[in-house]
Amino acid sequence: MGVFLPILWIFLARGHVLSEHHLARQEQQQAALQDYAQKTARIPSQADELTGLTKLRDRGDSSEAEYQQARSKVLS
Repeated sequence: MGVFLPILWIFLARGHVLSEHHLARQEQQQAALQDYAQKTARIPSQADELTGLTKLRDRGDSSEAEYQQARSKVLS
């Protein structure tokens, strides 16, 4: 019982500070996660799109005319 009362007193006297620290830490972790997600999100570049179009054309999945039309859209 000797340890219980000081611990209880800490939670009663400083509980709001502990919860504020916990909330601040959660907010920091959420911000760090969002920052990481934004930095690592893969957004296809024009080069990626052109490479994909070229592969489709080379495999015969699209005609030269379709390739040129899609290429013009990517580059515009």
